[in-house]
This record gives sequence, structure tokens and C-alpha cells, in this order.
Amino acid sequence: MTETVSVPLPGRAYDVRIGEGLLARAGAEIAPLLKRPRVAIVTDETVAAAHLSTLETALSAEGIASVALTL
Repeated sequence: MTETVSVPLPGRAYDVRIGEGLLARAGAEIAPLLKRPRVAIVTDETVAAAHLSTLETALSAEGIASVALTL
């Protein structure tokens, strides 16, 4: 099950999707939203160690190029 949480901010808002296995499906979820099949990933060392490979694999499976910046 995937849940969408809206984050309202002054002058803008965005949605955060939360759900089991969502990173493994990230490419399929993100691809329809892109004008060009490329993204930048900004993360930290802890999150990158645990999840970056899964995300990069999911993006690549959908033909989405990515570059990661780990802080």
C-alpha cells in the first residue's frame, strides 16, 4: 500500500509518497513525470549506503540516467 502525504508550504506544496517497495518501483513511478529521462539524486552517506543502489537500479531499468551527489 502506498500513501501520499501532502506537505503545504507558503507559496508552494509537494507530495511525499510512502510505501513498502516504493524505491524498487521508483523508475516506473518517476518516468511519466519527466520531460527528459535523467535525474539528480542528492543524499547523505547513511541513506546512500542503505538505499542508493536500489534507487539507481530502478531508475536505470526504466531508461532514466542518474547522477548521485552524496554529502
